[in-house]
Amino acid sequence: MLLTLSLAACGSDAPTREDASREATSSAVRQASASTSAQADAVIADLVGRSPALRPVATSTSDACHAGDTNGLYPHDSYRLRCSWGETRYFGVRAELLDVLRQVDVAAGQAGLLPVSGETLDGVEFYFATDGLTEDGLPRPKPTLAYVAVGYGRLSVRWSGVSDARPNDSPVEFRWPMVLQDDYPVDLDALWNGPLRGQKYLVSVTTGVTYHEVPWVS
Repeated sequence: MLLTLSLAACGSDAPTREDASREATSSAVRQASASTSAQADAVIADLVGRSPALRPVATSTSDACHAGDTNGLYPHDSYRLRCSWGETRYFGVRAELLDVLRQVDVAAGQAGLLPVSGETLDGVEFYFATDGLTEDGLPRPKPTLAYVAVGYGRLSVRWSGVSDARPNDSPVEFRWPMVLQDDYPVDLDALWNGPLRGQKYLVSVTTGVTYHEVPWVS
């Protein structure tokens, strides 16, 4: 979903903090954010509802708007304002991990999601068939299952173990050119020490989409 409105500007100069903040908090942009959130919920819920081996344990969301930047290697960003929604749902698993990922892949097809080339079940099955190691015994990068929801955007399915490194799921520092931030991160350590205690794997379904963008005025 992409909503494009006008942003007060002077020639091709960068928007002011006041202009960008006013646009990001306008009723039209906030309505676009709410609509995108509802659509993300529906797409993920459809996938998860067809995957009974997934047990929901937490959800993180992020809504952020950035003003375009005139500094750096290039004259300016391609946008004057960009707002994006991100959501990750975390799940424990009730069966063998590979069986769960196969079930998710079947569910994705039933939900009308389109597989992304290079990030399909074949790569996941090959990873498990080789125990996640190369011929030299080195760890392979974990593959990802990725799909496109027509009319919405991309979903990625990943997994991690209790001893794997945990990404930093905390809010980004709020500073210019960010003009709006509404983040609800998840404490992954708390998940492993709480609802996931005694389990081997955590599966995550992540989606992100730009729901509002104002092009640069040339």
